[in-house]
Amino acid sequence: MTVADVPDSRFLKGYEWAYRHHISATAVGCRPVDLNATFSVAGFAVEHGERSLGAGVWPVRAVVARV
Repeated sequence: MTVADVPDSRFLKGYEWAYRHHISATAVGCRPVDLNATFSVAGFAVEHGERSLGAGVWPVRAVVARV
């Protein structure tokens, strides 16, 4: 999931709440990231991206990036 694409997502808000309040943060998986910023800092340029819904519920994004 990428934070930049869905800042007002109810799923994202619930996920962030679970991450902050659950005894074991690893129980809710990994945290969402801003893909474009993360790739840019690492020296990559995002050429193309597609949005989708994982299991029809959580927002996901796949990207093609080049150095």
